[in-house]
Amino acid sequence: MEPRLANKLAQKRTLKTLRDGLLKRTKVFAYRNEDNVFYMLCQHDKTIGYSAGKKIYLSDMGWQSIINLVKAGTGVNLISDDIEDLSQKGRLENSTIMADEKILSRSPTQGFVLCRLLGSAETLSQTTDHFANKSTPLRSYLGVHINHILNWDIGTIIVIENFASFTEFTEGHLSSIEGVSNNEMVLLIYRGHDDKKHL
Repeated sequence: MEPRLANKLAQKRTLKTLRDGLLKRTKVFAYRNEDNVFYMLCQHDKTIGYSAGKKIYLSDMGWQSIINLVKAGTGVNLISDDIEDLSQKGRLENSTIMADEKILSRSPTQGFVLCRLLGSAETLSQTTDHFANKSTPLRSYLGVHINHILNWDIGTIIVIENFASFTEFTEGHLSSIEGVSNNEMVLLIYRGHDDKKHL
C-alpha cells in the first residue's frame, strides 16, 4: 500500500467515513479531488471499483476488499469495531486491537494539568488529601490528573501562560496579588500557548 493511502487510512475521520458508508451500504460516492479515500482505494485496487466523471462506483466485492485493506493496514475491523468507542480508550487498550494504536486512542496526557502547589506543609497535606506535603520547588512542576484536583479544597487558582514565569513563581510573588491568604493552598496552572482546554 502506498504511503499516501496508508496515511489516509490512519485518520479517525477517514475511518468514520468508511464505517458510515459501510453501514449504509453506499455503492456510489461523489468526489472532488484525488485525495478522496474512495478514489485512492480504487486506484490502489481496481477490483474495489472505478471512477467515472466525479463519482466512484464500488463493485459488488468493493466493500469486502475495503474491509480487508483497512483491517490489514490499521487493525480496525469496520464491521465490528466502533470508531467512537475506540477513540475513548487509551493506547494500551487499543494496542491489542490496532496495528497503530495512536490512530484512534485518546492522548495519554488527556486530562492532565501542568501545575505547581504553594502553601504550608500542613495546608497542602490537608487540602490535597496527603497528595503533597510541601510546595513544588522552583523550576519544577507536577503533571496531575484533573480528577485529583477536583477533590482538593483549593483556596486560589492562578493560571500562568509564560512557562518561565510559571516555574519561577514563588510564595513571595503572592504578596503582590490582592485577596490571596497566606493560610490557603494556591494552585498554579500552566496554560501555555496551545489551544487545548484542560479545565
